[in-house]
Parts: sequence; structure tokens; C-alpha cells
Amino acid sequence: MKEELYPDLAELGGLQQALAHAAGQRGKDLGLIEGATSPSLEDPNSAKLLSGRGTIMIYLGADERRFIISTANVRHSWMEGVTDDFGDVVDVVLAWQGGATLQDLGSRYPFMEYNELAQANEDGDPVATQWGVLLRDDAFADYLPLTREMHAQERLRSLFPFYSMGMLRLSRDHTSRQAGEIRISPLRGGGYRVESTTSGEQIHVAALDQLADAALSLL
Repeated sequence: MKEELYPDLAELGGLQQALAHAAGQRGKDLGLIEGATSPSLEDPNSAKLLSGRGTIMIYLGADERRFIISTANVRHSWMEGVTDDFGDVVDVVLAWQGGATLQDLGSRYPFMEYNELAQANEDGDPVATQWGVLLRDDAFADYLPLTREMHAQERLRSLFPFYSMGMLRLSRDHTSRQAGEIRISPLRGGGYRVESTTSGEQIHVAALDQLADAALSLL
């Protein structure tokens, strides 16, 4: 930590200690504060805190005074932002731990940003929103025929879709990694592999229009 950029934090021993001190002055307790890169308090440049919606990570800028904030759980990101005001950092953490909504927090602290999928997750049903993202986002244009084919089937449309390593993964439950997935992988030699992570069963098909039936058979 460059003391010339963060003299207020350096005086207290680092970011973690400064967060605890500032919250205490507001009559609040932030709970356990660890380093984002290490649980040790010897890391003065980052902090990791808990909330009912996952973790809050804070990092210090190296070349200019700035605090980089992100909130996420094991399944998705909630919101993130950058500010040079340490007081705002403390207030954002307290508000998030206190249950502030994305809209409320974003309106109070405009530097904190979130996307439509985060809002859909907060509303409780991100599945339709995620399909919409995959169908219209240019980043997934190469996969559009596959996405459309799966989306056309009502039962498959109820699964949460995402792409990873060129593979379409359809999650049975977007809130749990243990719920199982149907995975569809284009093969280099042509055709596709359809796999259930629940049963381990695999089906190979030659054409796109055969995929939906194969995926449905594995549900």
C-alpha cells in the first residue's frame, strides 16, 4: 500500500483495520474481515467481508487512490464499482450487509453498477433473462443456432443456460451447482455430444435438429 495515496488507512494499519474502525464509528460491526487474497491481516491492500448474499471484495488501486468494490456469490456477480471516497466504501458495505436492493444501492451510489441478469437474480427468476442475453448478445452470435434450437423446446427453456469453454450448459437449478446439468458440446469432427452430469450418460448426434430430443431424453 502506498501511504501517500492512503494516509488515512496507513495510520490505522491497512484497509481491513480502517474498515472496522470506520464502521465502529458509525456504531456498526462489519463482522469478520479477511484479506481478499489471503485471510491474513498482514495484507493491507484488500478486504473480504461476508453478507447474506455472498462476499464483498475490496481492493486498493496501486497507482492512484481508488477503491474497487465487487459483490458476488458462488453463482453470479451482483454489482461492482470504483470510488476514491473511503467513506462511500464503508457505507456501501454496510448498506449491502443490511439488505439494500440493487436499485436502492445504485441510486444512492451511482458508481456501483449492475446488469439486468443481476436484477433478475434479485427478483428471483433469472432463467428467462439469461436466455434473452444469449439470444441477442453479439458475444454469443457464433452459438446462436444452438441457442435457438434449445430455446424452442419449452422444457429445455426452463433450464438455466450458460456457455463455458464453447459448451452449452443447461443447469437444472440455477441456485445450486449440485443440481446437475445437461451439457452440449460441438465436436471437431462434426456433430455434438450431449451429456448428463447427473447420470454420466452421453449421447452423440450428427445434426443440430437432433439435439433437443437427445437433451430431453437425459432429463
